[in-house]
Amino acid sequence: MSAETRNPYDHGSRGLMRRARPALLCHLLKTPASQTRFMRWLDTRLVVPGQPERVCDTIAHVLRMDQGGFPWAIVIEFQVEPDERMFGRALGYESMIWLAEKPTDLAGDRFDVLSVVVNLTGIGRCGRRMLWLPGAETTLGPIEWNLQTLDATVILEQVARGEAPLELLAWCSLMQKGNQPGTIKRWLEVADLETDPVRKADLALVVVFAQLTGHERTWHKALEGFNVIESVIVNEWKAESKAEDIVDFLQGRFDSIPEDLAAKIRQTTALDVLKRWVVLAAKTDSLDAFRRDAGI
Repeated sequence: MSAETRNPYDHGSRGLMRRARPALLCHLLKTPASQTRFMRWLDTRLVVPGQPERVCDTIAHVLRMDQGGFPWAIVIEFQVEPDERMFGRALGYESMIWLAEKPTDLAGDRFDVLSVVVNLTGIGRCGRRMLWLPGAETTLGPIEWNLQTLDATVILEQVARGEAPLELLAWCSLMQKGNQPGTIKRWLEVADLETDPVRKADLALVVVFAQLTGHERTWHKALEGFNVIESVIVNEWKAESKAEDIVDFLQGRFDSIPEDLAAKIRQTTALDVLKRWVVLAAKTDSLDAFRRDAGI
């Protein structure tokens, strides 16, 4: 995993997506909940024999109930800013999912595939239609969201009325009018209605995303009285980042490390354990000694 992908904005968005109720997924898909049934999250590490592994943000297995329950695999990609290569990346993800993943074990069973791209800042246009002749073309038609084009005041009222998912509040600082005093005041009123402390803590990620618009201090001050526990998503990101640091450090010291060891480190989410492993990685004389002392 590159440093480019290890950032709180990407991880925070993926965390919101995975921990949210199906309403957020349906909202991003622009499809009523009655037409979409969420089944599971697919493995984001895509492996096709003979091809290098590729990793995307999130893949949802959903059924289109208005299509007789037909299975779809939905790639959901979050970008801090639009990537001019996203057309090729999304096309690659979709093709590898089609080749590597199956909704059932039945012979010939395949997913239909679709990409959703969420640009946290900027305006992206990653869809392409490459027409050679009528009926001969290559097309990628994703659903693309540009958060800076949304009006935070409108989103807030939709959330308050139950017409939009609660998790959108975490992105309000990225939207138009999202950092105005009146908007922040209304944000606090709407967010404070949530009684689940874990979901409420996730909403406080609005401060993290506000870094991208230069309003982190404004939001941090506004949320001083916002009674929340520490966000599970933030803790997950801290663990993920520390685990990658350990893998990178060991690879730097010993040129390479076994994939099973790297996988064990990356799967560990306990921050106290990872902190201990940081010290071990710095002192160890060999990978065998690190495995022994770390208990892995």
